[in-house]
Amino acid sequence: MIRGANGLFCVALASVCLSSAVAAADPLSTAAPTERQTTIFAEMVDATPTSVNLRLQRDAALGPLVVAAADAREARKHTGTALVVAGGIVLGVSDVVGPLVILTTPGYPYLQSQDTGRVVVGLAVALVGIGVGLGLGIPGVFKLAKHSDEENRAVETYGPPTAPQSPAPVAPPSAPPPPAAQPFTMMNLPIVSFTF
Repeated sequence: MIRGANGLFCVALASVCLSSAVAAADPLSTAAPTERQTTIFAEMVDATPTSVNLRLQRDAALGPLVVAAADAREARKHTGTALVVAGGIVLGVSDVVGPLVILTTPGYPYLQSQDTGRVVVGLAVALVGIGVGLGLGIPGVFKLAKHSDEENRAVETYGPPTAPQSPAPVAPPSAPPPPAAQPFTMMNLPIVSFTF
């Protein structure tokens, strides 16, 4: 009976993993972007959702890129935030528990030889917590700061507005104005020199 329940759980888990892997393997699906995805992408390119929708109507190939970029941005922000929060929690808890273990050692700060192990444990908890907390938090900050390849590809493809630009008029170079005469006053100070 237990074997059957475990087998059923494993089959369900495998199907979920495979379906998400198939969906991830085809990032350029033909699904149209949702309103939320369009809003997220509009924030990425500093445009309004209306202008992004107009551009999507003109360029159908941009739709799958917008979907992939918005989903990648959401996943990146979610993962980065989770790493930073988890790192901060581990760092904070270990920095409280480690010193607490040290300070509650019997006879602290006058330790007996049998109590030094507890101090070492408290120090180890604090140091391991710092290492793990920073090990989670720092990559989380980098994950939040760095854009994914899907985001960069979509923003590059979207590019600036395609309105024709008129060339800027070029003025002939002009000579710089002559420098204004500054009154120069000299300061006279006597310099005293001694020989030792």
